[in-house]
Amino acid sequence: MAIVTEVSPSAWGDFCHSHPNTPIFQTPEMYAVYEKTTGLAPDAVFELTDGEMTGCLLSVRQVWAANRVVSLFARSLILSGPIGDGATQRTLLRHHQLRANHASIFSEIRPFIPDEALKAAAVSCGFRWEPHLNYLVDLLQGEQVLWNSMSKSRRKNIRSAERAGLHLRFVDGNESVLRLSELVQSTYARAGIPPPDQTLFQAAHEVLGACGRWIAVLAEHEGRPVAGRAVLVSDGFMHDWYAGSTDHGRELHADEWRGHLRGHAAALPRPVMGPIPAAEWLVWELLKQGVADSVRTFDFGGAGSVGEYGPGEFKRRFGGRSVSPGRMIVVYRPIEYLIARTTWKALNRVRRG
Repeated sequence: MAIVTEVSPSAWGDFCHSHPNTPIFQTPEMYAVYEKTTGLAPDAVFELTDGEMTGCLLSVRQVWAANRVVSLFARSLILSGPIGDGATQRTLLRHHQLRANHASIFSEIRPFIPDEALKAAAVSCGFRWEPHLNYLVDLLQGEQVLWNSMSKSRRKNIRSAERAGLHLRFVDGNESVLRLSELVQSTYARAGIPPPDQTLFQAAHEVLGACGRWIAVLAEHEGRPVAGRAVLVSDGFMHDWYAGSTDHGRELHADEWRGHLRGHAAALPRPVMGPIPAAEWLVWELLKQGVADSVRTFDFGGAGSVGEYGPGEFKRRFGGRSVSPGRMIVVYRPIEYLIARTTWKALNRVRRG
């Protein structure tokens, strides 16, 4: 058995195809997206047994701002988790830690479904498990059952959006990618945190759009984009990824929920409520798209901690199943981690005030 850090994309891709449940977050395509994105640095480790790949782990070092001080607080994220059996996962996580502890203050694993084997492997490597919720929507039920399973207020708001004349536009070129990026950046700016770089969405469109693994949509009102949403597609899953709106969109109730910033522990300020719930409408349009494409499950990508109201409440009303995949964290530099946590908490108190 050997651990290596480089394999051919074709060998990596073949391994993923031989494991049909491999999430997109652990694929060579996602590595390519990260590699093209300013502020992100992907890192991968692989297990080979007798020359054949038996496991892989893709992580990404994240620094959203071109600032030397900010770079000291970089983190490494592992979305979904390493691919392989329990022993392989432990081996890959240990090698990841040896590489990440020089460049990041902590590593965090973010599964989207409960995985007891992954949890056991991570805890054995020194990760701390924390409760974290998610909602999964069964798309195989069909459109009518999905509609009936949503809360009455959710159905009412979607009908209201339809009557208001919202127009759905698919992100299909550079100009619409830019509009989506502006919507997300506007949302992050209101939250007071660094936004993802525009190159993330351009890379996703270029790399994943060609193979149908990225779907992004805009809600337009009177010719203006007021809200947008992007999802990634794995075998059988649609993963809610990024969402945002303009100030005009906020007035139109485009993001009535707080905190949909996937992979960024932040909460948005409570927005102004208005007559057109574009965010709800966009989610419903994506759910219908998933049904049409025979996707099994819509993954809401996290719903906050237990008892937290904002994003979880927004997602709960779509009738999905609540699960607790948790999150797993290992800290390499406790002092810097404490400073970062204290700063985030202070910013959240300011936003909520």
